[in-house]
Amino acid sequence: MDFDKACQLAVEYYTQEWGCSTLSEIKDLGEKWIFYPTDEEAAFANFHITIRKDNGKPEPFILPSRENFELLAKAKVVDVPEAYRSKGE
Repeated sequence: MDFDKACQLAVEYYTQEWGCSTLSEIKDLGEKWIFYPTDEEAAFANFHITIRKDNGKPEPFILPSRENFELLAKAKVVDVPEAYRSKGE
């Protein structure tokens, strides 16, 4: 999966499900990326998503989860491409 295409998929998801069309943070979890939308107020009762690098499959990222906390502890922050950032960032 191309990183730019993964960003597009994440923005499409957050636009449809959260009403938020920009990203504030991306982390590399190894086999997948986790994407955070700019509007975290919409997080209540929603979940963040990951996009798998091998096949582009979006997956929910649910916390609390021991496995997901371990992934976050080892994650590397990735720069959010300008095209997907809020204009104020």
